[in-house]
Amino acid sequence: MARRNRKKSTGGYIFPVPFAALLVLASILALCYLWLDGRCEALAKELKALEAEKETLRQRCATEEGRWAKMKTPPSIEEALLRHNMKMFRPDEKHTVRVYEVN
Repeated sequence: MARRNRKKSTGGYIFPVPFAALLVLASILALCYLWLDGRCEALAKELKALEAEKETLRQRCATEEGRWAKMKTPPSIEEALLRHNMKMFRPDEKHTVRVYEVN
């Protein structure tokens, strides 16, 4: 019978399985953390852009409300009527109908 080579072993693993599983799990967790961090940064940029747009729209709304309030004043209305060559006047008391709320 041939002698068995003691230096050549057939049993066991070169790399321990629990340590390999731990490395795979750690790498998966690291990739998930990187993806989550990138997603949070993208959402933060989008939120910042939307907040800037909201502020711009708020300023435009305030400006337009001011312009509208200025246009509704009686002198401004009279000026617009003259500019468009429209002759309007307030009705007399006999041409008005008063409507009262009945409870």
